[in-house]
Amino acid sequence: MKNTRSNRPVSKIPLIGLIALVAVICFSMAACGAQDLINQLTEPVSGVVLNESNISLNVGQSKVLTATVLPSNAANKSVVWTSSNNNVATVAGGGVTAVSAGTATITVTTQEGGFTANCTVNVTSDGGGGGAAVTGVTLNRTSLSLTVGGTTATLTATVAPSTATNKNVTWSSSNNNVATVNSGLVTAVGTGTATITVTTVDGNKTATCTVTVTGGGGGNTFTSIADMTTWLKNQPANTTANPYNVSLNVASLNTGMNNALSSKYVNLDLSDSTFTSIRDSAFWTGGGGFVTSVTIGSTVTSIGKEVFNGNSTLTSVTIGSNVTSIGDRAFNACSGLTSITIPNSVTSIGTEAFKGCSGLTSVTLGSGVTNIGEGAFRNCTSLPSITIPNNVTSIGNYAFNGCSVLTGVTIGSGVKSIGTYAFQNCTILASITIPNNVTSIGQNAFSGLTNLTSVTIGSGVTTIGQNAFSGCTNLTNLTIGSGVTSIGSNAFYNCTNLPSVTIPASVTYIGQAAFGNCTNLTSVTFQSAGINININNMFPRLSSLNTAYKAGGAGTYRLSGTTWTKQ
Repeated sequence: MKNTRSNRPVSKIPLIGLIALVAVICFSMAACGAQDLINQLTEPVSGVVLNESNISLNVGQSKVLTATVLPSNAANKSVVWTSSNNNVATVAGGGVTAVSAGTATITVTTQEGGFTANCTVNVTSDGGGGGAAVTGVTLNRTSLSLTVGGTTATLTATVAPSTATNKNVTWSSSNNNVATVNSGLVTAVGTGTATITVTTVDGNKTATCTVTVTGGGGGNTFTSIADMTTWLKNQPANTTANPYNVSLNVASLNTGMNNALSSKYVNLDLSDSTFTSIRDSAFWTGGGGFVTSVTIGSTVTSIGKEVFNGNSTLTSVTIGSNVTSIGDRAFNACSGLTSITIPNSVTSIGTEAFKGCSGLTSVTLGSGVTNIGEGAFRNCTSLPSITIPNNVTSIGNYAFNGCSVLTGVTIGSGVKSIGTYAFQNCTILASITIPNNVTSIGQNAFSGLTNLTSVTIGSGVTTIGQNAFSGCTNLTNLTIGSGVTSIGSNAFYNCTNLPSVTIPASVTYIGQAAFGNCTNLTSVTFQSAGINININNMFPRLSSLNTAYKAGGAGTYRLSGTTWTKQ
């Protein structure tokens, strides 16, 4: 068979497609090879160095720092420049400019990787720079008096010497609620005192001006509680260290006044208000509160019950000169209060009026006070001493109970009675003298005073109540006044260090266990015979003493072993 070849023409389309395919493949290979070549020629950033690590400049001088990014074939050589103190030296694109005397650190940071290098810049104000260093600054005024409502004054600062290179200053106020300052312009904001300070940029030299701002009918003075509330709502949040000064001139107060303060701490001035009494519970709170200080005006004659009860933020109270009464629990649990002065106009202090004021270190009672209510200063655990004025006739039950650091008590010449538990648990009180004007000492009045060593009971006292001095375990010196007729049960029970006692002739009755468990008692002097003695545990080793006394009458009896004998 003979092979034959077709004479039909060959198609050109497949050949053209083949050529195109080959071209694409070749182009792709070329591109990939180029990228590989680029990758082989560059590397990631591994660090940065500066041409200088420490330079010195005078104020006004400049110098350019050069940064080298490593390695040399790094692809991204972008950097960022910063200064640690632009008041000393600034930097832009590596160019450093000295601003004022001091030290700054210039830092360069790579954009890729965040690598850094530093240069310390020491700037001086003299030498080759041709300028002088700042030596001080003064103000044209050292004190200013302004009124609230936006009144202003301008302070001018003079930097010394006059040839100083850098005369820039900054301004600040110690209390922006009283006065603000902007480039020397002082603006009154609220009543009080603020210190304006100017400080030089070069050398931090300072000068001050004291600004006193008084009420002037504007600013923080309000004639309605609603207006005060609105203003406080628009003020920034503050703290007890930076209260707003608010003057309130109104005819009456609402209950829930703490809510009217919009959760802002305030120094509250009520001296321009016209009400005569502060209503019960006006600023009552279960704890906390927002009043940091209060001034009560001269129109007020009475402070109601629980007015500031629980206001632990209250640190200062000024009571008006015409107040005559302070209600029950008026300042109860005001633990931030450190001192209180009761004016002479006050005649009565209510029940628990200052109970739990644990921060009180000073109490001054006016000469007009006649009655100290029950528990009035109970648990004032920081109060070291108290003087009871002469017009006081009674010290209420529990009046100073639990005043655990009380070391000094002076009882005035007008006091007639000391209430039950009045000074109980005043544990470090070492001595007490009951003056002759006192006629009765209440039950447990001085019980539990474990540091008490000396007691003198005046001749006016007729009755020593039950347990009056029980548990005074360190009592060693006891003088019972010549007017005492009755010594109550357990009156000196457990006074374990008492060595001797003299029962005056006036005594007609000694209660059960009056000197029970006085284990060191070895000498008893009876100044009269025929005392009605409840012998049940009245004295240690009682039966022997009772027998000896009934037989011997008045005289001194001493304990020898277990037997009492008349001397």
